[in-house]
Amino acid sequence: MLPLASIIAQIGAADQQIAMTKLKLEEKKEELRRLKAARTELATVKSDFLSKKRICLEPNFTSKTFHGENSNTYDDFREGELEVSFETIPNDQVTTVDARMMRKAIAIEKEIENYRTILTAQEANRITLLAMRSEVSK
Repeated sequence: MLPLASIIAQIGAADQQIAMTKLKLEEKKEELRRLKAARTELATVKSDFLSKKRICLEPNFTSKTFHGENSNTYDDFREGELEVSFETIPNDQVTTVDARMMRKAIAIEKEIENYRTILTAQEANRITLLAMRSEVSK
């Protein structure tokens, strides 16, 4: 059996480990919460962006405000590059970012589960040390 002073020191160290693990666990939970909020915001921005498509691709020009060669050049641009770019942003770029965020969220969830497992083991070790202290103190 270990001397009482050693057991007390180990209990103190176990308490510190538990506190650190709880802190890391809470940090990861907060990181996950922020990431989920960012994904929600990204979905909202994507929706807002898509709702503006008509405004960007079909502006209200009249023959009095915009005509001639500039009008034709703009129409060609609008029907070509602009429309393709407009579709690429929400369908490719935002979707790619969202997928990365989802993978990161899954990784954080795994880290959270790992910290919970570690915390359970640390708390079990502390209970064992407390029992040992009680036995030595008798």
